[in-house]
Amino acid sequence: MNNQDRILQVNVERGGGKITDLEQREILQVNLDGSGGAFALVYEIQKKIWKNYGNQMIFSYYCMGEFANGETADDIERMGGHIEEGKLRKNRWFGHILLPFYFYKYCKSTKAAIVHIHGDTAFKLFIYAYPAKLAGKYVLVHSHSSGINGKAKHIKMLLHLLCKPLLPLAVDGYLTCSQKATKWMYYKPTQSKVVWLKNGVDTKRFCFNEEERRVQRQRLNLGKDDYAIVVVGDLSIPKNPYFICDVMKKLCVTKSHIRLFFCGDGAEREGVEKYVERLELGNKVVFLGKQRMDRVLNGMDLFVMPSRFEGLPISGIEAQANGLTCIFSDRIAKDVAIIPQTYFTSIDSVDAWCETIEKVMLLDIDRALIYKLVNDAGFDIEASAKNLFKYYESLGD
Repeated sequence: MNNQDRILQVNVERGGGKITDLEQREILQVNLDGSGGAFALVYEIQKKIWKNYGNQMIFSYYCMGEFANGETADDIERMGGHIEEGKLRKNRWFGHILLPFYFYKYCKSTKAAIVHIHGDTAFKLFIYAYPAKLAGKYVLVHSHSSGINGKAKHIKMLLHLLCKPLLPLAVDGYLTCSQKATKWMYYKPTQSKVVWLKNGVDTKRFCFNEEERRVQRQRLNLGKDDYAIVVVGDLSIPKNPYFICDVMKKLCVTKSHIRLFFCGDGAEREGVEKYVERLELGNKVVFLGKQRMDRVLNGMDLFVMPSRFEGLPISGIEAQANGLTCIFSDRIAKDVAIIPQTYFTSIDSVDAWCETIEKVMLLDIDRALIYKLVNDAGFDIEASAKNLFKYYESLGD
């Protein structure tokens, strides 16, 4: 059965043994450090579960390095969870060798019976899953990507390919964010067992607000006729920021009223800033850093994501909930397309992107009620939280 047909519901298949209600109260979320899209999803689900179900289910966290957000950590503790930091990132290669031993020891000490591991490669899932299984835990793995990020890609790819067929030795349940993420992460014989948890967002919080649009456009010095394009995410090679700068360079020849906003930080920020200077784009490209996107999106006219790969980008769901026309790379999972004004364009061609942008600039869309389409498609955070709660709960049946 295709994983697209296995959207996470109450009655799902499971492996492993029975988990008692007492043990099941605490879920250990693994390989999440307080930043990134996967953490944002789980944290928002945690808040909804806490609001709707109280302490029936508590989320705690284990990360290899240090937890990135002190304010968020305080909130997690307020909801009954705790955070364990491995502090093994000073030397990442040596840290990865030590990690399985450290994590096994921690799993033996924690009362959490369910270990839910999030990752972008099979290697990262396996080095947590195997010690967790040896420690007697019920192991869930969750695919959040469809490619490899960071340095030493060839080594990472080799380790990923080696560990894909090994995952069934240590895993009881498989989850995914998209069909592409399933094919990337899981060995073919196990793909029929994978269930899809939709990357939900708070659709009401992200729905379009005309007054907030006025505030944001004034804050960003946008005139009435200015056309604002936004890129959301970390400034990294997989996000392809240099490509969209090339697109802007060509567009600005005939479209002087276009502005591009980068929302996010990352290792490539300085490089992209220098590239913008070299292209002589001046104030046509603005670097905003991290922002409250539920506010900023209101001031934008178009959302673009030229990524080399993604699992299923939460920022793309948020943009659609805001009613923004969206242009995605043709290498992003098509599962992200919810509203009609969503386009996929090849990142092999700057000209193709320019043509698509020029076409959508002519659209006149009433954004106010589009969030309902996202909600009706099951991408509201309330639905994601309910489905994941029921899934965890079913493991004790």
